[in-house]
Amino acid sequence: MIEPIESSEGTGVGAPERCGGRERRSSALVALIACAFAPTACSEAAQHKVERTLTSTVTLTLEDTLAVDAWVPLTVGGERRIDEIYATLRATVTASTSTRAEALAAALEIRVERRDRTVLLTVSKPEQASLEGTFALRVPADLHVEAIERTGTIDVSGMDGDIRASSRSHVRIAGAKGDVAVGDYAGDAIVDVELEPGSRVDVAVENGSIDLAVPASLSVDLAALVKTNGRIAPNHPQLPPFFGSVGQIYHVMIGGGLSVVALQTSIGNIVIRTR
Repeated sequence: MIEPIESSEGTGVGAPERCGGRERRSSALVALIACAFAPTACSEAAQHKVERTLTSTVTLTLEDTLAVDAWVPLTVGGERRIDEIYATLRATVTASTSTRAEALAAALEIRVERRDRTVLLTVSKPEQASLEGTFALRVPADLHVEAIERTGTIDVSGMDGDIRASSRSHVRIAGAKGDVAVGDYAGDAIVDVELEPGSRVDVAVENGSIDLAVPASLSVDLAALVKTNGRIAPNHPQLPPFFGSVGQIYHVMIGGGLSVVALQTSIGNIVIRTR
C-alpha cells in the first residue's frame, strides 16, 4: 500500500493547517525516496521482445479507494457512469533469449488485492528483463486514487475523489476536485484543480517544474519554494508578483484562505496560472 507521510516531511514551505475545522482525508506529500525508483538494468544482450495485452474487470463492493503500483506508464480516467474498474495492460517484455521473453510475458499479470476499503492493482517488472508499455484504467470518478509509477509517467483525469501520485517522471493531474498530493522525482508536475473550499494541494518535485492551474476566483493560503535553481512566476490576476530569490518562500493568503496550496521544487520553475 502507499503510505502517507506527514506534510512537514516533504515541502519545508510551512503551509498552515487547513481552515474552517473541516476534516478531510490526509493529502500529505507522497514520499520521494530514490530507492523506491532504483533502476534495475537488463543486460545489454537482452534483445528478444515479446508483446502481450492483458485486460481485467474489477467489480467494486464497499471499496472507495483505488491503489496502483505499476512499472509502466499509468493512465487513470474517471467516469461517472460506470461502477467497475476496467484495466488494460499493453506490455513488451525484453529478455536475453526468446524462450525467456515468451515465458516472462506469459507470466505477466494484473494482480488484484483487496484491503479494507481499498482495491490494489499491481503490475510488477519481471526479474532480469525489461518491461515497457502502458497501463490504462477506466474507473468510477468518485474513487480516491493512490498511485505509484516506478519508471515513467502518471496521467490522472476526471476524478472527484482525492488523488495521491508518486512517479519517477512526469505527472499530470487534470480536473481534480478533491485533495491532491504529487511527488515527482525527475520530471514536471502539471496539475489542474478546482480548489474547492477545504481542499489541499501539495506538490513536491526534485528535478522539474510545477505548473498549477487554478480557478479565476481564489480563496487560498498558498506557499511556494524553489530551493536551488529556478523561479516562481505567479500568472494569475489575484496573485501578486514575486520579488524574492531562490530559497525564499512566496506566501500569500487570498479570500480568507479556505483552501491550502504548498508547492516545492529543487531545480525548476513554479508557475501558478488561471485554468
